[in-house]
Amino acid sequence: MTKTDDRSGAQELASAARPVLDAAYAKQIDDLKALFELRSSDGRTTTDVSDAARAATFGAIEVLLVDMDAAMPGRVDEETGAITFADSASPDSYGIIDEIMGRALHSGARVLSVRKADLPGGGHLAAILRFAV
Repeated sequence: MTKTDDRSGAQELASAARPVLDAAYAKQIDDLKALFELRSSDGRTTTDVSDAARAATFGAIEVLLVDMDAAMPGRVDEETGAITFADSASPDSYGIIDEIMGRALHSGARVLSVRKADLPGGGHLAAILRFAV
């Protein structure tokens, strides 16, 4: 890291901060992957979109990691969390992943958008649950 002083420009400060922020992000993702593995043995994780939708509907998600590039049109039932997939976006459908994120946030979950390579299981999402569903 280069030394900066009070006269450093925004570009220099951003360049100096980037490695620090990258390292903090990598540690955060590694910690969440470890927690995912630990909770997997207790049945308190899922990488299945349908299971995650039900878990989000019932407030069971503690941490949700989602693929930042995922797009999955459809609908999530308001009461049961059951998913109906759609071939494309329309007035009768919306982004299922976005809906799961919204429901998880509404129940106080921590939600992070990550690169697909950073997701345990390599799917569209990975959820760490508060309790087994």
